[in-house]
Amino acid sequence: MVVQQHQFPTSGYRLKAIILVVLVRALRLTWRVRESGREILDDAVSGGGAVIAFWHGEQLPMVPLHASPRIAGLASKSADGELLAGVIHLLGYGVLRGSSSRGGASALRVAAAGLVQGVSPALAVDGPRGPRHTVQLGALGIAARSRVPIVYVVSQVSWAWRLSTWDRFQIPLPGATVRLSYGRMEPPGLERSALEAGAVELGNRMETLASGLSS
Repeated sequence: MVVQQHQFPTSGYRLKAIILVVLVRALRLTWRVRESGREILDDAVSGGGAVIAFWHGEQLPMVPLHASPRIAGLASKSADGELLAGVIHLLGYGVLRGSSSRGGASALRVAAAGLVQGVSPALAVDGPRGPRHTVQLGALGIAARSRVPIVYVVSQVSWAWRLSTWDRFQIPLPGATVRLSYGRMEPPGLERSALEAGAVELGNRMETLASGLSS
């Protein structure tokens, strides 16, 4: 099966993953979470699946809030990906393994195969290396081929530590208010022009949704 239980290569990887999961869960207990439209995600996942889209850098506050074996995170086959796969698994998600670099073909294949198993892939749509908040075509292609909707999620954090990385990765600090909002977009056509138009539309929708969190 494409989506399966993660096997830790060494006890060291398992220990590191456990420490990270404990830290994330401990942080989560301190956050004040406000969600708008969560039913959009729940209905899509339970109703046959969806491609779940978010921006790079915003995933940490989302991770402890959506754990389900019917949602799968994507992890590369690198050493860093091995650790990420372990964290995803311990948090309660499915795990998809595939490379998101060099065109990301293997990542897209396993994501589409996961949908066949009824598992919704969760993907950062402006990656793997940006440009930041510019939707790439991969997630649109998966949705178009699988004929499933795209459920997009945006977040806003009142108080966070932001790393000096290209995606401005945010770590909500203890006591932060985390606001999440959800939207749904039907899959585009398979033609490249339709995928490109869909990418622009998805980016605009996500930015508009994020603006609503700030108002």
